[in-house]
Amino acid sequence: MGLINKKIKHLREKKYTLMIIPNKKGITRRLVFSGIFFPVFTIISVTMIITLSTLCFFLFKGFNTEKLLLHSTENTQAMQKNLDSNKKQITKYKSDSAAVTSKLSELLTLEDKINSIINNKSSNLDLSRGGSTVISGQANFDDSIGKLTTLLGDMDTYVAAQRRIPSVFPVEGIITSTFGSRINPISNSYEYHPGIDFAGSYGTPIKATADGVVTRADWYGGYGNAIIINHGNGYETVYGHNSKLLAKVGATVKIGDIISLMGSTGASTGNHCHFEIRLSGVAIDPNSVVNRSIPTVK
Repeated sequence: MGLINKKIKHLREKKYTLMIIPNKKGITRRLVFSGIFFPVFTIISVTMIITLSTLCFFLFKGFNTEKLLLHSTENTQAMQKNLDSNKKQITKYKSDSAAVTSKLSELLTLEDKINSIINNKSSNLDLSRGGSTVISGQANFDDSIGKLTTLLGDMDTYVAAQRRIPSVFPVEGIITSTFGSRINPISNSYEYHPGIDFAGSYGTPIKATADGVVTRADWYGGYGNAIIINHGNGYETVYGHNSKLLAKVGATVKIGDIISLMGSTGASTGNHCHFEIRLSGVAIDPNSVVNRSIPTVK
């Protein structure tokens, strides 16, 4: 303890002089400092730097946390909106399915009626040549044929509409990113991923997932070489990061047609196909629409 006091006393007695001499006319300043000034000044400076650094760290961390929470809230709201849209679409599918079942039942009933009329028609001709029974049978036959023709037309319209809703995936491959929140493989930050990524080999054929018209076939920002197909009824599909685009703008494509080849263009870390389904401009989970059981055109 005595040694420390002796050292402090020595520093106090030790003096340092700082001369401030102006370049031109002026008063020369002389500042005299005690030897203990510099250690104290150094300690205070270091303490202030550490305090400010700690404060900045926690403020920055709090800002990032708030930003992440805000982003998470936005993602939750977007996902809820998509979920509501999906529920409406599923309700529509159930309604369509019930309508198809009803139409098929009506078709079978009409088929039985027509077969009955055809079978009875010949015997009626033999029993009543030109009589009212024949006329009545012919009228029933024509009426049933008319109903059948109308019903078949409705079925064709329904099948065509169903084929314009995405029902398959564009390629078979390993799913590397699902729909919704994820960590971006490039920026390593949280983001909202509006589709599904399928990894595969360079040049793997990419197929249209429903009937429609190509509305875009060029470079599309982070999507790289991309194809966009309008399927009507508010549906669009997006196929990104292609190595080569085969379909042209304005082309009519059918489900299963090859529209491009897999690649790694745009914001990509490897060969894959980014697949999106948009309903009225809003990205929805492809799993909520794809792999439905739909009628096929013979």
